[in-house]
Order: sequence, then C-alpha cells, then structure tokens
Amino acid sequence: MKKTLKICIIIYLLFFVFSCAVEDDTPEDLSSVNESFSVGGTIVHLNGSLVIQNNGSDETTVVSSGEFKFQKAQKANDAYFVSIKTQPEKQSCFITNGSGTISDHNISNILIDCATYVEVILSGLHGTVTMTMTHDSTDDLVISNNGSYTFETPLMTDTAYTISIDAQPKFGNCLVTNGSGTIIDTHPPSIPINCSTTMIHINGGSFQMGDLSDLDLNDDEKPVHTVTLDDFFILDHEVTMGEYLECVNEPLCPSPDTTWDCNNDSGLVDYPANCISWYDAQEFVSWLNANSSHTYRLCTESEWEYSARAGTTTAWSCGNESCLDTVAWYLDNNVPEGSKEVGTKASNDWDLYDMHGNVWEWVSDWYGIYPAGNLINPKGPDITSDNGKVVRGGNAYDTSADIRTANRFYMNPNDRPSNTGFRVCADVYSDSAGH
Repeated sequence: MKKTLKICIIIYLLFFVFSCAVEDDTPEDLSSVNESFSVGGTIVHLNGSLVIQNNGSDETTVVSSGEFKFQKAQKANDAYFVSIKTQPEKQSCFITNGSGTISDHNISNILIDCATYVEVILSGLHGTVTMTMTHDSTDDLVISNNGSYTFETPLMTDTAYTISIDAQPKFGNCLVTNGSGTIIDTHPPSIPINCSTTMIHINGGSFQMGDLSDLDLNDDEKPVHTVTLDDFFILDHEVTMGEYLECVNEPLCPSPDTTWDCNNDSGLVDYPANCISWYDAQEFVSWLNANSSHTYRLCTESEWEYSARAGTTTAWSCGNESCLDTVAWYLDNNVPEGSKEVGTKASNDWDLYDMHGNVWEWVSDWYGIYPAGNLINPKGPDITSDNGKVVRGGNAYDTSADIRTANRFYMNPNDRPSNTGFRVCADVYSDSAGH
C-alpha cells in the first residue's frame, strides 16, 4: 500500500513539473504571434501615378518605379490582398504574388509591372478610317472623328509595334507618322495620324441666286433672289466611276448602264460616275452614311450654285467666256468626245473642279420656278414635280451658254443618261474649318 502511494506521488510531481515547463514556454510563442510584419514589393515600368491598396483599405500612391511598402503592419496569420485602385494615365499595371497569408516574416515579393497603351492622335479626318496595330498579336481601331484614341491592348516594355492603315476614309487619305517603334517605360507613344480630305468645307453666307449677267437667256433663272446658307461640305470633284463601283461591288448600289459613252463600260475609273439615275446616287449616299459618322447627301440646288460661284457674280466663275478652256470640258474642247477624267481642268476659287461642263450633276431638289423673296437653306419645291429632278453645270457636249453658273435643267430621276453624274455634300462637324 505504501509503495503504491509513493508511485502515485512521483507520477503527480512529474506531471506538475512538465505542465509548468509547458506554461513557461507560452510567453515566448505569444511574442512571435504579436510581432508586426510589413507588406510591400517592387513596381517596374511605371510612368505616372498609381494608387494601390491592401485588403481594400490601406492605400498608398506611387509615382515612380522602385520598392513600395504599405503603411499598416500586419500580424502573423493575417491575410493580405493587394489590388489597384487607380491605374496610371495611358498605362495598365498588373500584380504578381499579390495575395497570401502572413507567416513569420515581412512580405516583399509582390511585383507590379506596368504596360503602356499606344495612343493615336487623328487630325483632319472626314469619314471613317480603320487601322491595325501589330505586336505579339493584333489590335484594330475604327475611328470616325478627330481626337485621341488608344488601342485596346497595353504593351509591355520592349515590345515592338507597327501601326498601319487598313481602310482609308472615303474621299480622303490618312498618313501615319512614326508608326513603328518599341515600348519604353519613360515615353508612352503618341502617334500622329494626319488626314486630308477632298470634301471642301464651305463657309455659309448669303448670295444672289439666279442669272446675274446681262445675257437674259432663260426665264427659270429668275427672279434673282437672296439665299442664305449654313456651312456645309462639298466634294471637290464629281464622284468617279471607281468610287461608285466600290458601292456596286459590295453590292449595295445598282450597276450603271453600259450603253454608249458610259464610263463603266470603258473601265474609266477616274472619270465621272455617269449612266446612273438620281435614285442610284441616293443609294450611294446611303452607303457612305452607313460607313461614316458624318451625314452625306446630294447637294441642294442653292448649295451647288453658291459653290460654283465661289464668291463671283459673273456668268462663269472664272470670269468671261474666254477663260472657259482653263476650267471646263465643253463643246469647244470636247476632243475626243465624251466626259473626261475628273479634276484635269483648273479649279474655281474654292478649290472645286468641273463645276462647269464635263457632266451634268444631280442635285437633291425637284425642279420648280424660283420663288421671290429671301430664302434660308432652301430645298426646292415641297412636292414632287412632273418635270423631274434638277441637274446643274452642263456637260461636255454643251455650249458655253449651257455651262453658265446660273443655268438650270431637269431630268426624270429614273433616267440614266451618259452625260449626267453627281457630287455629294455633307453636314459640318464641330472641328472643321472652311473657305
């Protein structure tokens, strides 16, 4: 019995000593748990101001590449989650090793690498342009207005890129300046793209419309009346057969006739688009508008005469009859017979070609007698006319009198004569400057 009691006492004492030893070690473990640790890492290729946060609250702003550290320390076993609150301008940054759990040391292996967007700056654009940036992959941009644009994919430092034009705007041409290069983190690329257009911006104003000469040839050119117009665009040349056939080939426009003297039949792509009806011309306008943010249309009769005069009051925009050979294809120089390549004669003072002769040009108005009084942006008679649609300018078979600025004629809008084509006008937009 005594022996058994001694054994029990010894076991109890051993247990007590062991328990105390364990309890003595506890403060040392707690000191490790309560120790504070920092969260940070390195940012590379930054060019701007970057706002990052840890666990959705602890924010820090970084403005240059290098090491970073959040202000708030964390304890062992705490979770950390680093995210980007605000990206730098013209860059997109990506995080590696951005989340985890604190163990027994500072976190310093978070990597933030910033990629750069390639920017293009367009000026002079009228219409829509499509371009491609080639790098490790390809990005496309379709742009219809002047301004700054960026390709969708940001590029990492040392990535090579090339920008090319895939589709030029209708009636225009865009040129890329310095379109190839390699991304460097100290200089986000801004690529200038300068566009030119053959759509001429005409400043609005008031003018006297009708026969201002002493020739007094046609009653429908009177009464002379004052017309006031808003700004508009007008194509500097008659729409060419090649331009019209782009729409035919889609196919969204009717094919021109191929009868006598039709430029489609002869393959004369730089000659006027003739042998098409007024309705065919409207189909072409609809096609243009489907591929542009701008509003194309046939010119009104008053817009046409205002543009043809180019500020003059003479029978022909160049002055008297002796100057016609320099500006017009008409009966006296129609050799060989037929319409001629557009833009081969001199322009008028507003840079418009073939406003006299070559081919008649469809305009939007129905034919009617001029009203008396002052008019603002007139669009012709309100109802359809049995006489047809107005054509202006004369053609290569006409006399000098027939190609006068004020001369008027009309045709059935369904007809497709070989001596008739058209040009287009368009509404203005805010960043345009004109004559």
